[in-house]
Amino acid sequence: MAQEATLTVRERFMRLRLAELAMMQLTTTLAKSQKVCPCTDLRGPCPHTCPKRVRADPRSMTPVKLCIHHKDIHLAKEIITGRHGDVQEPCGGDDVGSSFFSTALLSGESEFLEWLLTDSNVDPKYTSESMLNLPDRFGYTPANKAAVNGYTNVIQLMQAKNADVTSADEDGFTPLMSAVANGHKSCVKLLLKHLHDTLSEEEFLSHVNHENHRKERAICHAARGGHVSLIKTLTKADETLGGVLSNKPSHLYDL
Repeated sequence: MAQEATLTVRERFMRLRLAELAMMQLTTTLAKSQKVCPCTDLRGPCPHTCPKRVRADPRSMTPVKLCIHHKDIHLAKEIITGRHGDVQEPCGGDDVGSSFFSTALLSGESEFLEWLLTDSNVDPKYTSESMLNLPDRFGYTPANKAAVNGYTNVIQLMQAKNADVTSADEDGFTPLMSAVANGHKSCVKLLLKHLHDTLSEEEFLSHVNHENHRKERAICHAARGGHVSLIKTLTKADETLGGVLSNKPSHLYDL
């Protein structure tokens, strides 16, 4: 660790870059032998990110993404705040719509994201509405990724910057549904409050009872996961505005 601390920023970045090039070489070698590197295989585990949809692709790596994958968050912050003008982070997504913001969400870097959304030294372009709402090729938005992982504080900060927390992905999953399915109670309550405060009664009820492409609602996933308190929360949210969770989901009969 002491030796690592004595390295200059450029030396540290070059080490990460060499690791990236080595990964690309390994990918090429494995491809020739009809094998696939775990980092580029959507079916297998990835050593750099949690298994949620988007994998690390060496061909679309950016400076900050590379730092995040290798847990060098200090250097990631320095690059974003422009302390190293010769190392620039592009704003926007790669060829599959994944930005460094999404990479951080999928890598468990919630504290880094909280810093990103609150520090005055961060260039506003990195936290603009378009950046916060950028979906990947699956229609999976940053808010949905945050909800899957239960990052309540991150979602709250995203809401303050007018991030969209209602959009569904290509499978019909909304952030609310994702939070419910994973049992994140505080996240569910935050989303419900925000939706109640920003949507009309009709829109709110429609969102609570939204069905994905399998005709499943958030309450179905609460029941499937045994999240009884969330079933009560969703039912109460629905009844408060006079709605009725009609056609009781079959999953509820198992409780």
